[in-house]
Amino acid sequence: MKTTQQTSSGLKKVCWAAAFLGAALMMSPLQSKAGDDGWSMALALDLPGKGGWNTCAPYAKELYSRITRAGGEAYLIVFDWQDDRRMSDRHAFVVYRDAKGRYWGMDQRMNKPVWLAGKNPSEWAAFFSRTAVTEVRTAYTNPANHGQYADLSRSPKNVVYVPCAANGTVSVASR
Repeated sequence: MKTTQQTSSGLKKVCWAAAFLGAALMMSPLQSKAGDDGWSMALALDLPGKGGWNTCAPYAKELYSRITRAGGEAYLIVFDWQDDRRMSDRHAFVVYRDAKGRYWGMDQRMNKPVWLAGKNPSEWAAFFSRTAVTEVRTAYTNPANHGQYADLSRSPKNVVYVPCAANGTVSVASR
């Protein structure tokens, strides 16, 4: 009986440690400067369309809005694509800049942002399309935010969206 309790207690400690370590690794490795909140904003689970099929537009619009409200340089990119079988569609995604000047891309189906080597919307769209990009339709950005990274302390709402990997919910806390 004592052995079972020790095993159960030890297992609980290991699970809590793994959950804490997983959340810490998910949030911190790429935040290069205090207040560089683009990564955590892109991971927020309360973004409309997150994880869905054919929900890229509402997801991209809301993520773009959050990053630009926080003063970050971001791009809302919409492009058309066509494959070899003549099937075509339109896709939307967001590219944002971090404190080190790197560009990261995110759409509604991704688990985490990906680093993008390109410097313009056409190169970024080519990365997100498995087929030929026929036209980059829009690439919105706010010129006032050029060269800036997202910092929630600059956001009018002053709210932090934190994804919680342990139970799949989102907690919202004031800063």
